[in-house]
Amino acid sequence: MTTFVDLAVRARALSADGDVAAALRLLEDDRPLYPRQAGQIYLMEAELMARRGDGPAALAPLERALADGCRYKKEWLLSNKALAPLAELPAMRSLIERAQRAYDDAAASAKPHLMFAMPDTLPDAFGFPLLMVLHGNNSNAKRTAERWSAMADP
Repeated sequence: MTTFVDLAVRARALSADGDVAAALRLLEDDRPLYPRQAGQIYLMEAELMARRGDGPAALAPLERALADGCRYKKEWLLSNKALAPLAELPAMRSLIERAQRAYDDAAASAKPHLMFAMPDTLPDAFGFPLLMVLHGNNSNAKRTAERWSAMADP
């Protein structure tokens, strides 16, 4: 099975070879395989379309992303050079404001989840050792715990 990174590399290679239509088909066809990266895939589609000069049509992937629950911060969209051709479109300004509101609403209602794994044995005079695990790449503690929680019991 390929990874999301493999998909992104293949899409960028197709685009660099001048076949933006094939890159867009690849991203659309494979999006269901990577639900945690859907927001990134929609963004890539919009970037490719904007670079190709599709104007307002390039907003469609971002509109679908918002409808599907993907979240983007205003500054992410404003600082994205690939989306610069869309910056002055009233529809883009509206999308950016709606994206920021959705992001703010999601952030306000988010409930952080902390997970702790402690050794079964008592600590020595120096206390328990500390391993702090941070997740990224659209992952979470539940998905990665099996890779690191065993370290609590040497």
